[in-house]
Amino acid sequence: MKDTPESNAGAIVHALANTLNGILLIVQLQELYLTKNSEQMRQLMTDVTKDLKHELEHVQRLIEDLRQVLRS
Repeated sequence: MKDTPESNAGAIVHALANTLNGILLIVQLQELYLTKNSEQMRQLMTDVTKDLKHELEHVQRLIEDLRQVLRS
């Protein structure tokens, strides 16, 4: 398969969709954790928030990749 802007854009869109699915799962876990009020749940929320930040940074990188593909 030829490496074209369209195929690159398709790969980036696929990666964005996967990352957004991960973010949705993290938010769902946060909703569950918010119903609890224990130290263990607070620690889990801290860990999940770090995961969410990582996923959002990944989305930012993918969007920048997409911008570069669309400019070429």
